[in-house]
Amino acid sequence: MAVHRAGRFIYLNPAAVRLLGGHSPDAFLGQPVLEVVAPEARARVKERLRQLYEERKPVPFLVERLVRRDGSSFLAEVKATPIDYGGEPAVLVVLRDVTEHVQERLDLIQSEARYRSLVEEINDVIFQLDARGCITFISPAVERLYG
Repeated sequence: MAVHRAGRFIYLNPAAVRLLGGHSPDAFLGQPVLEVVAPEARARVKERLRQLYEERKPVPFLVERLVRRDGSSFLAEVKATPIDYGGEPAVLVVLRDVTEHVQERLDLIQSEARYRSLVEEINDVIFQLDARGCITFISPAVERLYG
């Protein structure tokens, strides 16, 4: 969790410091929020910051690429909500590293694509039955073989 005002960090909890690759909050305090945003995402984030500050409406969870102090990047689920902090407008940001989850999802999609390609191109009939013995899947080869 972090809080920023006027686009600069004013508070980071220990989890946010670790996630961003720092050793203490002091490394981030006063620094521009956009410094931890990957260059390709900065224009989008800048526009969301404008909306947060001007319209004072929360931003739904979004996934953005962020950059750690050492230059490595990660995918973060980011939720931002306008708040009052110390009696002044600010933005509360909740971050969660979703890099592993996103990679697992991509791996699953690639695996499914390979499986689908194999099943659709094979000359043998492949089928799947449910617990009642009803066919839930049958490969396209059945048409080629049996018309």
